Amino acid sequence: MNRKIFTIFGALLAGAVLAAGPARAADDYPSMTIRAAHDINESHPTHKAMVRWQQLLSEATGGKIKMRVFPNAVLGSTDSQMTQLQEGSLDIVVLGGLSLLGKYNDEANIELLPFLFSSNPNAMKALDGAYGKWLTEKIIKPTGFMPMCFMVNGLRNVGNNTRPIVKPEDMPGLKFRVSNSAMLVEFFQQMGATAVPMAFTEVFTALQQGTVDGFENPAAVFNANHLDEVTKYLSLTGHSFTAYTPVMNMKKFNTYSPKVQKVLLDTAQEAAKYQRELMYQYEDQSVADLKQRGMKVNDVDKDAFVKAVQPIWARFIAKYGREGIDLALESQK
Repeated sequence: MNRKIFTIFGALLAGAVLAAGPARAADDYPSMTIRAAHDINESHPTHKAMVRWQQLLSEATGGKIKMRVFPNAVLGSTDSQMTQLQEGSLDIVVLGGLSLLGKYNDEANIELLPFLFSSNPNAMKALDGAYGKWLTEKIIKPTGFMPMCFMVNGLRNVGNNTRPIVKPEDMPGLKFRVSNSAMLVEFFQQMGATAVPMAFTEVFTALQQGTVDGFENPAAVFNANHLDEVTKYLSLTGHSFTAYTPVMNMKKFNTYSPKVQKVLLDTAQEAAKYQRELMYQYEDQSVADLKQRGMKVNDVDKDAFVKAVQPIWARFIAKYGREGIDLALESQK
């Protein structure tokens, strides 16, 4: 074989090896479709991140593992989705806050402990550190769910149709819709307001009809769902933080091979990085958008609110101790 023929043969062989690489990698994965659901509007960065996860998963497995994303509560409320997750008809549900696991383990309400986190980046730093590890092992896994990653939902603010909220004394007499969270109920009760647990899908109509006076959530949620159309005032209380957390049924997750588990978790982490980049920009833009569309946005006396919630902290510490709190505070540094 002369040198020229040998060179051509070598090039063809190398090309065949490279071409076979992805095919062999794909062969290592079973063919499956992951069904993931959430109640978030398609314009929100979290839905975009789920679509990105869908793409990353397909690319990493040569198209063997696909994901179908069901947004905007098309498969029902979060509570309904969680039931489907437990029954096996859904594989992943994106929780709008880990406190939604409170009905399985009420210590999960630590996430909503008022003013535990000083900023969105600090909260994510804690979740990426020792606090996040503690939360996963102590709180989430024992409820039967596997957290795939942590994404930003954000510091929560108070919107209402009656008056700007500047200090705790502005809260009494108002009715606020809250998610089904004991900690949020306790916060509003401590402020002298009434908390009305209600599915997110019912919020727009409830505000429109005056069933409730207000709503609390990150500014991005007000913006993505056009809640400024039915809410006059947004007060930047930043009273609690929540993370978007895609969770999988632990029993289902444990049926997968280590290789499948790894690719699910690795691509989830990449999607989370993408979501955080979008979310930090979107949260700031949301405040500007809401103002531009006529919503009255105001800052609050944060020190007065921090002082007012100290009884909530005292009750929580008396019941659960300080371990999670101290890890959350230390991890933010």
